[in-house]
Amino acid sequence: MCAARAWVFGAYFLFSTACSEEPFSVSQLSFDHSILSKDATYLVFLGDTQWYFSSDRKSKYYKAALNWVCEAWEKGYAVAAVLNPGDVTNDNTLQEWRRFDKVMKEVGLSMPVLYSTGNHDYPALEQRSKISERALPFFDHFISYHDSLVVARYGTGIDNVLFRIRIQGEPWLVLSLEFGPRKEVLNWASEILDVYNKQPVVLLTHAYLFDEKDLYNSNSVSGFQDWAPKYTFSDAGDGLDIWENVVRGAPQVKMVLCGHNHFSAVVFSENDFAMEVLQLRFDPSNQPNGGNGWLQLLEISKPEAGADSGSLIRGWVYNPILNQVMDDVAGNFEFIIK
Repeated sequence: MCAARAWVFGAYFLFSTACSEEPFSVSQLSFDHSILSKDATYLVFLGDTQWYFSSDRKSKYYKAALNWVCEAWEKGYAVAAVLNPGDVTNDNTLQEWRRFDKVMKEVGLSMPVLYSTGNHDYPALEQRSKISERALPFFDHFISYHDSLVVARYGTGIDNVLFRIRIQGEPWLVLSLEFGPRKEVLNWASEILDVYNKQPVVLLTHAYLFDEKDLYNSNSVSGFQDWAPKYTFSDAGDGLDIWENVVRGAPQVKMVLCGHNHFSAVVFSENDFAMEVLQLRFDPSNQPNGGNGWLQLLEISKPEAGADSGSLIRGWVYNPILNQVMDDVAGNFEFIIK
């Protein structure tokens, strides 16, 4: 049985909290990367980014956070991937997507940036009578992946994809599943994991953890769960469907990352192989300025000599603009995966 314990990094300050409410010049920020280690590999989990692109002012906070990631890479820190669980924009308008595209081009991240789709990435309800429910005209246009990243995909789209990245010098897989994955998508995901069963897997999806203990479960309690996937698509699967059909029977799935609900939550559940699976939600969109630059960092390293085998994962919720760790949230933890 894997053990998990609360783990809180010391707080660091570069700017006062009050400064985070004021406009700033991205180019004048001086970033501190002392929180990182050259002996570890990092996944940077952005959470829902939707409100950043509601205005040019808010998008500066997103750009600043990504610039910190870019500088970390340039200083030699190993960032395996940047992960976004969907709801890239809020209203799915061309203006918002152009803001997103402008920021991504200006920052020019060198590491993979991988996405899943969120409910806000699909056409607005009033548009759905005109085009297919699951169509992603802007998502498909503004997001693309190099062929070298893609191991497999469901159909020809980019909403259900298996990616390969490297962590601690070893191959890992990231399985990205659409918002409310359909039954046929869940079947594909299970089958593809049977084929690629040697590498550890991170499952990335939008709606999975409802609160600090429960998965989204539309079959029994949807009336009590805000924003359940079936409220958007009648054929949508939910968190419990993903767990039952994909995660619990696949020992290589080491963690599930999701967004969709504010703010930070962590659940550990035992799979069919008596191994605990880390399930993490991060969605900073309820914070000021669209998210205020908050990131969920995941540090992956080898355990200390004499410790259990596997990989040590440390998580913390960090703001590179403030150079501050948010205390007393679930996203600060330590966990050994087997």
